[in-house]
Amino acid sequence: MEYNITQIQVGSHRVGMIGLKKVFTEVQSLNLSEPEKIMNEIINRTKRSNYIPIEAESEYAEALLLEYRRFLGEQIEEKRGVIEIRILGPGCPRCEELVNHVMTAVAELELPADVQHIRDLKQIANYGPVSTPALVINGVINVMGKVPSVEQLKRMMV
Repeated sequence: MEYNITQIQVGSHRVGMIGLKKVFTEVQSLNLSEPEKIMNEIINRTKRSNYIPIEAESEYAEALLLEYRRFLGEQIEEKRGVIEIRILGPGCPRCEELVNHVMTAVAELELPADVQHIRDLKQIANYGPVSTPALVINGVINVMGKVPSVEQLKRMMV
């Protein structure tokens, strides 16, 4: 059985959720307009395939509503001060070198960052790079096909 897993940010944690696209499509078809009703539908439908701790349900609901708005194509203002960094590549030595350089740069800058190494070729294709490794900072491809130095990366991040 193949699962469609989407990672979302819930508080300070990245969490994998099963079947969100299906849930979002179902909720969209209901044509609900009140955010509270939308949030309740999303959380109830998501709980059918995912464990959501009762004490964190409201935090999950907010995160899921935010992800639903992204699904609808709304422009979402990202968290203040947190830089989103995506390293695109199948896991080759150069990709791993880029991951290490990025992590070093983030640590040296003491930068709050959401760093992910995306290895799935379908997800990589969604970003549109022509070569890997590629570096995406806040949704913009900054580097393709090479590994910048830690100092070069630090200049890109500030």
